[in-house]
Order: sequence, then structure tokens, then C-alpha cells
Amino acid sequence: MRRAPNAARVPPRALQHCLGGLPAAPALAQGPPTAFWDFSLHVAESWYSNRDLTTASPSVSNTRAGGGIAYTRNSPLSQFSLSADAAYSFDNQQQGRNRVNYSGGLSWSKRLGPRTSLQFREAVSQSYSQTAPILAEVGLVYPYTLIRTNSTSLSLSQQLSTRTSISLGGRYDWVDFPDAALSSAYFGQISGQQATGTVDLAQVVSEFDQLGLGYAYRWSDTRGPVFHNNNLSASWTRRLGKTTSASVSLGASYWTAPALGVSQYILIASSSLRGQLGRTTYTASYSRAPQQAFGIGSERIADVLSLTLSRTLTRSLSFSGRGVRTWGRDLVDPSFKFDTQALSLALQYRPWPQLSFGGGYAWTRVALNGVVLDSHSLDLTASYGWRWQ
Repeated sequence: MRRAPNAARVPPRALQHCLGGLPAAPALAQGPPTAFWDFSLHVAESWYSNRDLTTASPSVSNTRAGGGIAYTRNSPLSQFSLSADAAYSFDNQQQGRNRVNYSGGLSWSKRLGPRTSLQFREAVSQSYSQTAPILAEVGLVYPYTLIRTNSTSLSLSQQLSTRTSISLGGRYDWVDFPDAALSSAYFGQISGQQATGTVDLAQVVSEFDQLGLGYAYRWSDTRGPVFHNNNLSASWTRRLGKTTSASVSLGASYWTAPALGVSQYILIASSSLRGQLGRTTYTASYSRAPQQAFGIGSERIADVLSLTLSRTLTRSLSFSGRGVRTWGRDLVDPSFKFDTQALSLALQYRPWPQLSFGGGYAWTRVALNGVVLDSHSLDLTASYGWRWQ
């Protein structure tokens, strides 16, 4: 379920857009403790055109069926949630790709005192790279290849005064491509991992403005050279209206690869505009930062431009869309360029709270050192869920 943006409370993390950030802690319950279980069943059918991103990839279809379970417990001082989902994927043309894919997550937040909070999150998944969030958020598009991911984050926030707060965060990401032999000749599908630590200081200077200062260190391992990245950034966030906010961040990054004897200073920046117009919510953002190009086995400087829209058409019908444009340049070999474009559109019809039907279209384009490849897909989904409390 998409939550409407809250413009009055913007996370005080200066590097949130540059590095993906750490997830914000959920609001804690104000009443007595509550606990409930959520169950779901879902089925989907997809059609792909050139899903392997080659010059001669046939059209194929895929069927998926599965279910999920989630447990949530809320109290005035903590919140805990645990979820798991599994689905069997049947490939109608390439049965060697038939398998059970899964995802699971754990989230725990605790209020340690009147001004101190702690949050821990863990997420694991096995899916196909075209649907992996860790790749989508940095504008990476790959062929239809199996991918396994693990992301762990821990954050501690302290309200120093009524206007000043500080937060410490750590995050670890691991990405593996077990089916690299099935990938296109244009892509290496090399596994990688990275760890990030952040310190962010935020100061509310007026009813509408907030300033921030952030430092981040990132360690990146690409099964080859190890890269180090130190970022320092300053940010300004302004509330433009009751449901609209804008933020700008600017800073510098010192990037180095000791084994290769190379290093450089890089300008990093980010900006975003979030708001709501009637039944439509929108988020437009831009970011520029060094990042690991999971799958390529190297580091790159990426400029990512994105626009996300969602609109409630009727009580039962909603629309969502997202467009991402990425320009990527390898930091070790500047002649290697990896640019991507992605567009996704979706409709969801919910005749009853427990039952929903959906349809979606996605288009991707990859420009890899002069080779341009397009891919299209259509999806139909149906799901049924219920809650036990």
C-alpha cells in the first residue's frame, strides 16, 4: 500500500538520495499493544519481448503462483514485523528456469527513551533481476536473470533538542547472480557486496526550513578490487505547502581504489520534490553519486533522474507510473558507459478490500557502449488477502 507523502516531517538524512539511505522508522502505536497476522494468495501471468536483452531474443511468457504470510505486533514503545512470501515460477519456453522464488523481511523498532529510537531491518530475496528493488533504485537494468539479495540496516536516532537531531546508521548489501551462464553476452553478472556507515545532523531553523549535514563511508567489494568512498554533504529541506516539500543536497566524495592506485574527487548532489495534488501524489528526484554497478563488477558515477506518480481514480481503481533515466560512467575505465531508461505503468482494481486485480506494462532500454537494446513486458495479476487478529 502506497503511503501519501508527509511533507511536514522530512527525514534528516543529508545523503538519503545519494546512497539510497536507511529506511525511516515506522510510527509507533499510541494505544494498547496489538498483534495481527496477514495472509495472501496471488497468481500472475507475464509476456516478454526481448527479456534477455539480446539482438535476437524470442517472445516468451511466464506464470507465477504463490502466497505470503506476515506477523505484526505494535506497542507504545516498539514495533515488530516479520514477513515471508514464496511463489513458483513456471517458464513456458525455457523450463530450465522453473523454480521457487522467495522474499522475506524482518523489521524491529524500539523507543529507548523520550528522545532516542533504534531500528533494525533485514530483507532477503530470490527473484529475477528485472524486479529486484536494489537494482531498480539505482537505475540498473539487466536481462531476465536470477538474482539473490540480502540487505541489513541498523539506525540509531537521538533528538538532542527541540530543533536538533542526530542519527547514526549502518547498511550492508549483498547481490549474487547464480545463473550468470544464462546471461547475455553483453553483461558479466558479477556478484558484489558493500557496507555503508552514515552520520547525519539535522537542524530545524524555521517552521518551513531544515538544514542538514551528513558524512558517509562506503566499502565496496566487486570480487576483484576493493573500493573506498568518503562523502560529505550539506542539505536544505523546505516545506512549500501543506502537502509539498523540496530538498537539495550538495557535497563532495573522495573515491579510491588502493589496489589499482587510482583516486579522485567527485561532486555529489541530489534534489527532490514531493507533493500531493488532490488524488495524485508525485515524487521527482535527481541524484549524482558514485555507486557499485552490481553485476558489472565495477564502480561507476551515476546520474539518476526519476518521476513517480500515483492517482486514485475511483474508490476501487488506482493508477501508478514510474520513469527512470540513468547515465552511468565507469570510474576505472571512463570509456565504458552504461545508460538505461525504464518506464512502468500499472492499474489496480480492488472490488473488495480482500481482492485485487492488476495489469501493468514495462519498457526498458539499455545503451551499453553504443549497443542499444529494448525490452517490453505485460503483466496480469490477481491476489486475495485476509487478516486474522
